Amino acid sequence: MVRHSYSKHQIAGILKRWKEPHGLTLRDFAAREKVGKDSLSRWIRNETSPVPIKRRGAVHPEWEKELESWVLERRSVGLIVTDGEIRLRVLEIAARDGVADFRASNGWLGNFKKRCKLCYRSPTHTARKEPVFDISLSNKSSLQNRKMKNCDSRQRFQ
Repeated sequence: MVRHSYSKHQIAGILKRWKEPHGLTLRDFAAREKVGKDSLSRWIRNETSPVPIKRRGAVHPEWEKELESWVLERRSVGLIVTDGEIRLRVLEIAARDGVADFRASNGWLGNFKKRCKLCYRSPTHTARKEPVFDISLSNKSSLQNRKMKNCDSRQRFQ
């Protein structure tokens, strides 16, 4: 099965094996390596000057570093950080730095999360333990036994 994308290390390994004596035609070698023949010939042709992958970086990288640390800090405490909170926070940072025309659009947010390897998903029972309000620790002493009843009429605290 032919893949659609290869890393630089995979391409370099395939080209290294191509240079070794193997006695195969380009088509047979590509079939053995499970690579498209056209891709292999393009890699051989562009080996001396590989085409760089175009990736746009962040417009304001210092904002994104600050925002990423803020998100990770809040998540480490156990809080859920939503997309809306991320947008509000970056707009506060932009206003602080005097940039009034910055928009925290859906595209910007998606690219920010991709650059920082962040994701937002609904927490499941296995993914995150929510802080539970423990009545026994908080105000057990303020409750009286006669006011605390269970559904089956047995007292909860004794």
